[in-house]
Amino acid sequence: MPPLHLRLFTPLAVLMILSGCNSQADNATQVSPPRPVLAAKVEAGGTQQSAYTGVVAARTESNLGFRVSGKVIERKVDPGQHVSRGDTLLVLD
Repeated sequence: MPPLHLRLFTPLAVLMILSGCNSQADNATQVSPPRPVLAAKVEAGGTQQSAYTGVVAARTESNLGFRVSGKVIERKVDPGQHVSRGDTLLVLD
């Protein structure tokens, strides 16, 4: 006895092949007339500008602390740059 998927697949495949052998012309092959298209010339200008006042603040802030005191000699990262744990941020004297 053949497996279940072969018993189901074989008749479906035969039906699909036979349905493709239809001698009648499909209605889908008829060409419909082209639809009209609206075209418009785009010109520069007409843009609206807005100015707002406010304060931009970070969602999270971190207070930095050092184990030893000293002056900052070098800053290794820029403000807004993403850092990971263990990255060197500053070099102290």
